[in-house]
Amino acid sequence: MNSPETFRPAKPHSATRHLFRSVPWVVLEAGFNVVHGLSSVFAIGLLVPPGELGKASVALSTVLFIESFTSMGLQEAVIRSRSGDTITTDTAFCLALCFALAGVLLATIAAFPLGYLYDDYQITSLLLSSSSLLPLNALTLVPAAKLARKLRGGTLTKRMILGKFAGLATLFLFGLLGAGAWAVVVSAIATSAGGLFVLTLFATRFPRLRFDRPKARELLGFGVIQSLENVFWSATYRIFGILLGYLHGSVALGYFYFAQRLVEEMASMLQLLVNRFALSFFAGLERAASSGATIGAFIAGTRVLTSVAAPAFALLAFFAEDVLIIFFGHRWDPAGPLIAILSIGWIFAFPRVLVGPMLRARGDQMLVLYYAGLSCAFTLLACIASARYPLFVVALAWTTRHLIAIPWSAWVVHYRLGIAYKTLAELTIRPLLAVFAMSVVILAVGYIVPSLERHLQLAIQVTIGLIVYACTIYFVDRESLNLMRRIAYSVLGRARL
Repeated sequence: MNSPETFRPAKPHSATRHLFRSVPWVVLEAGFNVVHGLSSVFAIGLLVPPGELGKASVALSTVLFIESFTSMGLQEAVIRSRSGDTITTDTAFCLALCFALAGVLLATIAAFPLGYLYDDYQITSLLLSSSSLLPLNALTLVPAAKLARKLRGGTLTKRMILGKFAGLATLFLFGLLGAGAWAVVVSAIATSAGGLFVLTLFATRFPRLRFDRPKARELLGFGVIQSLENVFWSATYRIFGILLGYLHGSVALGYFYFAQRLVEEMASMLQLLVNRFALSFFAGLERAASSGATIGAFIAGTRVLTSVAAPAFALLAFFAEDVLIIFFGHRWDPAGPLIAILSIGWIFAFPRVLVGPMLRARGDQMLVLYYAGLSCAFTLLACIASARYPLFVVALAWTTRHLIAIPWSAWVVHYRLGIAYKTLAELTIRPLLAVFAMSVVILAVGYIVPSLERHLQLAIQVTIGLIVYACTIYFVDRESLNLMRRIAYSVLGRARL
């Protein structure tokens, strides 16, 4: 058996083979997400005023918060279930629809008090319309879970691309028509509707209204805990946004939401494979009783993800204000420092993105639940404490959730998997050393060529910075480069899987 530190994907479990076959599709989707993310940020920046964006974010945040507990963790429960037979998926489908309709009722009840709270009843109309996302997403829940369970990257990628394309086209159309907040809300609805259309088109068997009580108890046994975790994570995002808008105003919320969306788009792109298949992959290894492979895959995945994410977010933090000025002029200047702070937070988050999926697959989701509750409480209290401070302090409050994860993840991974603290520290420290070297060189280049046009100077700094990062990684963490090379060969078929 390969030791964790020298994990090699040479003779993997069948789950690994399916995972690597899905990688080209995920890469395609990641490339599309880059275009989509930049295009959507560009459209919002040019066509949606900050105040209107703040109203839309209140409505969507409320609906997505409601969905966090009405979804009841059913998608994860189907993925993790030892049996994926039709009675299991049909039962999950019935539960999903019932809970979604209950969510629509909750959104309707909340719409009018929320409009009164903000003294803007347009938020009421936006929230009532946004509630249609709940049944739309419920209809896609089980088909998407079945595809993720089987690691079918092709159909999932087609679903996401068409859905996001429909949403982006809607955003541009309504934005050009001057719809303001409605452009953002209707775009979200179009994205879900487009995804549902693709799944209906490609599904070999769409779930039916068939219910089995024992299966429902089995699904909800895992799903309720997962749902509570989702509530905490969603509350961290959604209630934070609502508090920020109430304490600092909708314009400040618009700036923060714009910065958060830009950074989160990059984070979603980089951890796309994790979000899509990590739980399915680790669950497959656990069903095969392959704990050694789980440890090796965890360390290898963390090593690769951290090495890729660290320079990406460091560069975004460095050049956030320059990018905003180049593309949007000075309209979004207050968002520049926010983007830098949020990006730095993600540098420390990526070494821990596989901890949650690994624990859920092992049946230790209660550990994740405890952390989610602590993180939610700490972050929301930090937001309240920042009420009288500038907006950049709010961004610092938001990043505290990443700092809490450092000691928790180190303890839980050592406790549950037996991985040494030294090994875990090296997974973070080595990329940080390379980022430090890259940062020093970028600053030096900025002083050497200060008279060039800004976009040309930016291109030179980024290029030289990435070269320095790669060279530094070669000396301080050569195993990561070798691992990425072996994975690339495996995906391209140059090595035998």
